[in-house]
Amino acid sequence: MSEVNQQVSRTRMNVSLTAKGLAQWDVTSEQDSTELAASELDNAIKAVRKTIKDNGLQEVGGKE
Repeated sequence: MSEVNQQVSRTRMNVSLTAKGLAQWDVTSEQDSTELAASELDNAIKAVRKTIKDNGLQEVGGKE
């Protein structure tokens, strides 16, 4: 049986609300290189923070 080596490439973002109603985010990035993972992680963090703001939510530890 031949073994197939598939490369993983994904970025995952999750937002949940705390008991105080603040938006708490969690972002992960799995890429083929650390440089690409860092770049995708940076993009995802910016995107999730913009989405939180655009939806009128306050971010945990967010700067106003």
